[in-house]
Amino acid sequence: MLLSCIFIFFIGSLTASLAQTATQIIAFRALTGVGGGGLMTLAQTIVSDVVTLRERLVSSLSLKSNDFFANKYARQGESIRAYWYGPFVHVPA
Repeated sequence: MLLSCIFIFFIGSLTASLAQTATQIIAFRALTGVGGGGLMTLAQTIVSDVVTLRERLVSSLSLKSNDFFANKYARQGESIRAYWYGPFVHVPA
């Protein structure tokens, strides 16, 4: 299933790059979107099967804490500090 989505995405991208009219580009980009949507959905499904719920929760919390601190410093006009502290906050427990 994953390989078929990769194939659909590849064919859509290839045909969109070779399109001659705007209508063809729109149609082939839609095909690329179908393949890309399938890839994202299947990738998340595979990760949810492989990674335990506890590990996903810890990773999710570390991502959200990184966003919180980056927003806090960016709103204070200290965007450099947000980028500096971001990697240190994003370490999973």
